[in-house]
Amino acid sequence: MGGITPLTSILITDNQLSGPIPATFNQLTNLQQFKLFHNSLSGTIPDLSALQLLQVLNLEFNNIRGTIPTTLGALTSLQQLFLNHNSLRGSIPEALYSLTKLTDLYLGNNLLTGSIPEFNGKLSQLLDLDLQGNHLEGSIPTSVNSLVLCQFFNVESNYLTGTIPESLC
Repeated sequence: MGGITPLTSILITDNQLSGPIPATFNQLTNLQQFKLFHNSLSGTIPDLSALQLLQVLNLEFNNIRGTIPTTLGALTSLQQLFLNHNSLRGSIPEALYSLTKLTDLYLGNNLLTGSIPEFNGKLSQLLDLDLQGNHLEGSIPTSVNSLVLCQFFNVESNYLTGTIPESLC
């Protein structure tokens, strides 16, 4: 695929593809949509930081392992990030909070640990946040009030403690 650089969209969904995601996708610098959901892809998420025009990254419903790469924070045009229903581990990288155009962040049903990072005015365009079905601990950050456009907030089935922030209401 590295030879087809004019590509702006790759939609290889709802198949039975397996194996790792080729690192050569990073050469498709005109890519705006990259959807590989509902397959049996494995391995880790490769470096995609050269995809500066990427608006949609959807890798949900695969068998992807490893951590969420901090290099995803370099995708400054990204609006939708779907990594849910995989086997991703580790914490939620704060690098994702630098994605100022992000409207949809779906990280649910993985094996993520740690706490939900403070929002502190980050992700101000976020409409949907799905962190359900992980192993997140701690409390819901009071800075959730900075998600003023948020319409869908899902943190069910984690190990959260404390009180429900009044700022959520």
